[in-house]
Parts: sequence; structure tokens; C-alpha cells
Amino acid sequence: VQDVGEPGLAGATVTLSTGATTTTDSDGYYSFGDLAAGTYTVTVTVPSGWVATYDADGTGTPGASSATVAAGAIGDTIDFGYQEQTAIVGDRVWRDDNGDGVQDSGEVGLSGVVVEVRNADGTTVLATATTDANGFYQFANLSAGTYVVTAVQPASHVPTFDADGITVPNLASVVLAAGQARNDVDFGYQPLGSIGDLVWLDLDENGAQMTGVEPGLSGVVVTATGTGGTFTTTTDANGNYLFNSLPPGTYTIAVTPIPGLEATHDFDGIGTADLAVVVLGPGENKLSVDFGYNIGSNLSDAQVGDRVWLDVDGDGQQDSGEPGLAGLTVQLRDGASVLIGTQTTGSNGEYLF
Repeated sequence: VQDVGEPGLAGATVTLSTGATTTTDSDGYYSFGDLAAGTYTVTVTVPSGWVATYDADGTGTPGASSATVAAGAIGDTIDFGYQEQTAIVGDRVWRDDNGDGVQDSGEVGLSGVVVEVRNADGTTVLATATTDANGFYQFANLSAGTYVVTAVQPASHVPTFDADGITVPNLASVVLAAGQARNDVDFGYQPLGSIGDLVWLDLDENGAQMTGVEPGLSGVVVTATGTGGTFTTTTDANGNYLFNSLPPGTYTIAVTPIPGLEATHDFDGIGTADLAVVVLGPGENKLSVDFGYNIGSNLSDAQVGDRVWLDVDGDGQQDSGEPGLAGLTVQLRDGASVLIGTQTTGSNGEYLF
């Protein structure tokens, strides 16, 4: 529809099926005179970047319209409407290391992120792009109007910025004028990391775990407190623990003291037993925050253990080559059958209270 204020297109070439050619004037008008009665085809040639929105016999054949002229008549309704499609929207998806929503020096782009441009209500995908090695993307040849740009949130990242705010994360609504270039539709994401890994029984008190010999301690409560908040977990059957999806920052990892055991190792030294201070970088996975324990000096050195094995020949003797049975639960009870502790046999069937 020719709305008020919509200008004519000057300089467009108009061709009549007789071969006659003219050019639209400064207001977009054209005419061919001295025509015999009959049917003609009028064709318009416009610069690239414009799309047909109207012609007199419909846009099924855009830029071409059939016109029938009677003798002495004036056919002045053969109009053509075009919309400019040179608007651009982009620009970058970046790794917001400090989570401040600002593209700081040294913060790199995120490559391989899928970005879509959708219609105004976000229901229809109009085009899809993938960010390049530096995190850049662009959609060109768009007409004036309202669009929704969405980004697929990278795994192990949290949104920190988009062009219209992160109230609705991963999505920005954009209004484009004809021919406008919006190169500020950015998305920021902060990478998340993790801290772990092991609480074990340090039988020889040397601060290093002997795999398959020194068992992990299950059921131990571990707490992480720091930048991302406070989190608590419990070690699994093998003594392992993990805190994931953590933003970068400083964390204190605390092991709830284990009755009867004393610390022999932790990540930052046993000067602060049961505690380790960890500085986690953006997206870093720090899986060496281990804790070792042995029998406390305030207890006797009494121990009970040692092995659960597969007695292949059933003779009640641990013969050479008969393997230990791993992963079995062993309980220690007092004289009244009250449970005192639980262990899980190691890879060679070993256990120790």
C-alpha cells in the first residue's frame, strides 16, 4: 500500500513490451505516450537489495505487470512497490570471563555458536548462522521491521549480556529501519568450571594415594563456599566428590572432620586441616583438590582389616592368583551390634578400619 510519506523511487528503469524504455523521475513517476489500443507488459528494473511488495496484476511475476489500454484512454494505475532489504543485524558472541556483561580486552569470541533471526514474535526462523572463529555473526539483506535474534547457550556457560537485557536470556528483540546496520546485537556468556576430586585413607601417611591399595572414604561431607555461593556434597563409594557449574573465583573447600582420623594431605597443605583454598579460573576444571587421612594420634594404633577374595578352589586359603573382590561393603559393629563404620573394598579387595 502507498502510505503517506512513502517516497517514489527515482532512477528505476521501466521497459514496455514494445521495447520502449524510460526512467522514473525524482518522485518515482513514469509514462509511455502515443500508444495504440491493446495489451502491454510493463517491466521494472530496480537495484539489488529491493524486493517487490506490489504491482498492478499481483507479485506472482514481481516487477512485471500486464496493462490493457483502450483507444484514447489513460492507464495510470500501473504502479510498482518495493521494500529495501539492505538492513543488517550482528555482531558477536563472546566469553565474558569476569561475568560483568562488558566486552573487556582479552575476552575472546565464542566460535560455533548457533544464532537465529526470527520474525517479530519469535515463532518463525528466517535465517540461521554460526559464529566464526572470533565469535562474529551477521544477517544481511533484511527489510525494515522488528526481529528476534536468538543464540543457543553454550554448554557450561551462563548468560551475562544480550542487547535488550538478560531478563529473557539468549534472546534480543531488534527494530531495524530501512538500510540500517545494527552491529551491536551481542551475547555474553561466562564459562563455568568444577572442583574435585578425592578423600582417601592414607595408610602409609605419605600424602599420596596408592591406587588399588589405599581406599577412598565414602560418605564424607564436603562443602564449597565462594564466589558462586555455598554447595554441599558427599563422597561416593570410591571417595570421589565433585562441584561443577561454578563461576570463576576463590572457593574454600571444607571436609567435615572424620572422627578418629587426622589429616595427612590437602590441596594447600595441612596447616589448615580439613580446609583448602582454591582459585578457579574461567572454565577451569580443578580436579586435584584431594584430602588424605590416617588414624588419629589420639587413638590407639589398633586396626582391623584386610581383604575379601575369591576363593576359587574353596579351600579357605588365599592361594596365589586368587583375586580380591572389589566394591563390596564391609561393616564394623561393636559388641551390641551397633554399626560403627562402613568401608568398601578396593580394587584388590582390601579394606581397613
